Amino acid sequence: MPVPRLSPSNWRILVAFLGMAVGALVVMAASSWPRYSAPGNAGTLGASFGAAKTDRYRVVTRMAPDSPLVAMDVKVGDLVRFDSTSDDFRSQFESDFEKGEAIGVRVRSPAGTRHVDVAAGAAPGRTVAEKALFLAALVTSFLACLIAVAIGMRQAMPPVRFLVLALFLVSIDFSVGSIPAKPIADLITTNFSIVFVAVYLFFAYFCVTFPDGPVGKWRKRLRRSLAFFAVFALIYGPLSALYRAGWIHEPAPPVISRLFAIGLVTVSLAGLVLGWRETTGIGRTRMAWVGLSMGALFMSYGVNNLLLALGTGGLGNYNGVVPAIAMCGLAYALLRHRLFDAGFAINRVLVYAVISGTLLLGFGLLEWLTHKVVHFESPWIDAGLAGFVFLAFHKVRDAAERSVERLFFHEWHRREQELRRFVKEAAFFLSPAALLEGFHAALQRFTDGAACDFYMRREDGGFRLLYAGGDRPISLDKDHPVCVALRAERAPVLLDGAHRLGTTELAVPITHRGVIDGIALLGLKPNGQSYRPDEMEVLGFAADAVGMDMHALEVEHLRGELAQAKAEASALRSLLDARVTVVG
Repeated sequence: MPVPRLSPSNWRILVAFLGMAVGALVVMAASSWPRYSAPGNAGTLGASFGAAKTDRYRVVTRMAPDSPLVAMDVKVGDLVRFDSTSDDFRSQFESDFEKGEAIGVRVRSPAGTRHVDVAAGAAPGRTVAEKALFLAALVTSFLACLIAVAIGMRQAMPPVRFLVLALFLVSIDFSVGSIPAKPIADLITTNFSIVFVAVYLFFAYFCVTFPDGPVGKWRKRLRRSLAFFAVFALIYGPLSALYRAGWIHEPAPPVISRLFAIGLVTVSLAGLVLGWRETTGIGRTRMAWVGLSMGALFMSYGVNNLLLALGTGGLGNYNGVVPAIAMCGLAYALLRHRLFDAGFAINRVLVYAVISGTLLLGFGLLEWLTHKVVHFESPWIDAGLAGFVFLAFHKVRDAAERSVERLFFHEWHRREQELRRFVKEAAFFLSPAALLEGFHAALQRFTDGAACDFYMRREDGGFRLLYAGGDRPISLDKDHPVCVALRAERAPVLLDGAHRLGTTELAVPITHRGVIDGIALLGLKPNGQSYRPDEMEVLGFAADAVGMDMHALEVEHLRGELAQAKAEASALRSLLDARVTVVG
């Protein structure tokens, strides 16, 4: 599969455009909530239809006595073909129309073929399970779009680009059938097969290529296998779109697309497992969370397609709930564990934006339901209710933000403040050895007890290990890959590949005015989590401050030695002068 050639800036423009377009689709899908929430808004044809034939006709398998199709002289066993592809999709769910909505249908019966326009009749109220499934689809669409924007605006690596595109397509997938604007709904439904094959293919490509770097032979074989699936997708997707538009007969039986999905799900999950085994540290953490969230989503897709291919029926309600849980898991990982370096500030803004948006939606629905159930005649009561909602919203929002602060950011702030307090106190140490010992303790507190050691600079420019032992070399040449990387970055460096030093995870330069005086080596944290970009930034700040303080102690020590040398020289000079005077 060709690697995208977009520059990072153009990629961000594309992500912003897709975010706005897909976000608009999610908002339109959410606007169809009234037809799910009240019996008076939902509409139905009062009939069930079989699977589509090669010419898109469906057989009428059941019809209620009050079905609007009865008045059109449609009978069980007749064949119907919907004019709109979105109507054809929604016909698979009996109450997915709006009451009074005009639906064009071509009917084929023993008496001949004719066209009729049917007005959807009133449907019974939705069950709690059906409402929950609709909300789960909205949650999946909203979070998939939001996460795609958050990742895409910060990352431009080819594997991550394909994950971002897959997330946008997942968001579109779960909006199908809920968009009220029929031209847009028809366009999406007609091209649904292209969305279907693309989302599987993009995610599979991400799974077998992320993270960047050397890969094992089995992942290389998985990469090569994607060529077959890509060729199939390029042929099957457009032909299926032409079929849904009514221009050609069905290009392949549905079981073919099911097998395609099952095959790519298998490749994706195998790629995630192999990638997790081949990576360490932060790469392994990312692979684990992506595997648990997106892997669970596509696993449900695979099982659903397998059951449909076997003719035993799909997962039903579970196929709508699992993706919502998976998106929540990925959102939690993005915010809690800073996956893909979305940025601490951006993460914080996203958290509070989601909280405020969710509470606004909840209070809006509460107010709407209150007016639907209870009718007030007095404007004073309405004004009092509005004031209560306004005050209650701020109270609830503040409580929710405090809870989220404790959940997502409290521990991080506590450890950061402890490290910054040490940095403030570091200027008052009186010896370099005591300063290094204190820095060692501060780093262990910040990292929850991760292994920590120091290399200090020698006169020849190399570095010696402060405490010999472990699986690290006793000394590092000045041109060792780690030393070169630290001089080039002037910032903490994650150690992998040629930079690996035993079980060390992170190298932090201890500098003064750009000169590296030492290297702090940190192992993997005891909880198995790797160092996030925001943690690395704070560690770099602390090491720079300690480096300046160490240099100041050395300068002070040199000044003391110089003063002592001057005093000794003065005393020696006085002694010589006295002897010369005696001899003279």
